[in-house]
Amino acid sequence: ASIDGVGYATLAEALNAVQDGQTITLAEGAEGKESGEISFDKAITFTITGKAPKYALPVITFQNATVNIKDAEVLIPELDARQNAVINIVNSTVHDAGGNSIAKSYYNGTINIDKTSTVYMMQITTMGYINVAGTVNATWQTNVYGNGMISLAQGAKFNTGALHLTGKDYSGRDNTDTDRVGKPATIVVDGATLNVGSVKSDNG
Repeated sequence: ASIDGVGYATLAEALNAVQDGQTITLAEGAEGKESGEISFDKAITFTITGKAPKYALPVITFQNATVNIKDAEVLIPELDARQNAVINIVNSTVHDAGGNSIAKSYYNGTINIDKTSTVYMMQITTMGYINVAGTVNATWQTNVYGNGMISLAQGAKFNTGALHLTGKDYSGRDNTDTDRVGKPATIVVDGATLNVGSVKSDNG
């Protein structure tokens, strides 16, 4: 990975170095796997870009940051937005890594998937917000817990092996936004397509 022409051996090193407004570019065509888990807690906005569909990124939990995955093709085992983090997926393809690959938003975390993007995961879980204008394929299941909310915009396609909605708040990770407190787990389909049934894994 690189930032403004400065190379880093791993994405973990690049994340440690990235500053507000900068862009991390993944090495084109990189292959392999970056193991480990990263807790990223910087109140900054930055971008991840690049085409590396055969390089498995580490598990990353984003807190308080705004992350734009833009013009990218990436392989992600876990995409996690927590504590007011916002992950924007723009004109990108996110591949699942098989196994327990999951995209999730807890507390007040938000994942936005624009109309030119496709996300493959084994499962999707939210106690925050997930807003979809593009395409999502969740092979195993989608879970909306507590007062979490999934919104499917006009033209969006959401395919999932199973769909669970429950008011249970897991370990106090519920959404604390004023307009969601006391509300039930919700999925809104506004001119979109929601399919519940068999969904083929991307890499599993």
